[in-house]
Amino acid sequence: MLDVSDIQLADISGDEFAQLMAVLGDPARIIILSHLAMHSKSGETVRAADFRRPLGLSQPVVSHHVNRLKAVGLVNSEKCGRERYLTLNFEKLAAVREALMAIKTGQN
Repeated sequence: MLDVSDIQLADISGDEFAQLMAVLGDPARIIILSHLAMHSKSGETVRAADFRRPLGLSQPVVSHHVNRLKAVGLVNSEKCGRERYLTLNFEKLAAVREALMAIKTGQN
């Protein structure tokens, strides 16, 4: 019987890939990633608190989503005083892209 832990997709293990896909399964997290990507192109910093209003979610719920993204390495966070500033982890995003390409091309 196959087990996800037996699979390697580029530089990501099957278990890690499954965790990443579970985290990416939430629309709020996709919005957060998209927002960070848009702002990273212009060099702007984004505070975690900046997502509360656009998402229509309470600060604790936004923090939960950000923490899930951080836990799988998709988002970096830097604390400055009471604020947390977020950036995308482009290396992890590239690894996810490579894992998806490995699935597409059957190179897993």
